[in-house]
Amino acid sequence: MNYYSRQYLSTQVTTANAKSLIVYLYDAAIHHVRKALDDLQQRRPAPCGKHLGAALDILIELAAALDFDASPQLAERLQTLYNYLIETLALAQKEKDPKQLRSCMAVLSTLGNAWRHVTRDNSRVPAKPSAPEPERREESIALAV
Repeated sequence: MNYYSRQYLSTQVTTANAKSLIVYLYDAAIHHVRKALDDLQQRRPAPCGKHLGAALDILIELAAALDFDASPQLAERLQTLYNYLIETLALAQKEKDPKQLRSCMAVLSTLGNAWRHVTRDNSRVPAKPSAPEPERREESIALAV
């Protein structure tokens, strides 16, 4: 990455809102796990460890940023996923297992896509959401059960 690309990325990150930053973090974690997988397959343990360390740092930061007051259930579920990812990445490094790295990339991709969707949808949310019609409310309750 050249100087101007780094400057552009730095500007994007420093001016992004919180949800966009989370998407950037997921993208960075996926990037590092992908690089670690390449390094593992090429039998380059030092760069593999460096990339896994960076991915682990990102996951630890994401876990530390969870807001249990805002949404306890969501925070608990995300914490469980982050713990799984952290343990699996550490085990993959120890066992040199590309399958576990691919599994982590799949989970990170799913989470990243979900946050991308949330970030995209928030820009379209009306300022004052109207109450759903009674028929729809009954349908949504039936679907939730």
